[in-house]
Amino acid sequence: FRTDPLSLKSVAKRYIQHARNIHKSIALAETVPLRYLLVVNPSLMDGKAREVVDQLVVPILEAASINVVVKEVRSREHVEETLATEIVAGYSGVLACGGDDMLGNIATALLTSNLSFPVGIVPLGTAN
Repeated sequence: FRTDPLSLKSVAKRYIQHARNIHKSIALAETVPLRYLLVVNPSLMDGKAREVVDQLVVPILEAASINVVVKEVRSREHVEETLATEIVAGYSGVLACGGDDMLGNIATALLTSNLSFPVGIVPLGTAN
């Protein structure tokens, strides 16, 4: 992933338009404000994951009128703790910003707590 400002802006602009188109097609989004918990391990992408989230992912979601609260997590236990305290705070779902491990940690936390909660993934893993 190149982090020079020109490539970030061009990619962001393209995805913002795509997000707006998706938002227009979801009738529910017109009546219910969407608010997601976005969890990210900042050590991913050689320590640049939080920068990518702040400069690219959050603007795309906000352009689609999706509010996000970003929480950094660094371990499976931290994911479980974060979900346990935040999940009751009125979120529409959780977005896993990472790879297989992050998604697996979220799925495990939800299954062990016996909760049903929408989960999405923003791929930022090693192979993404």
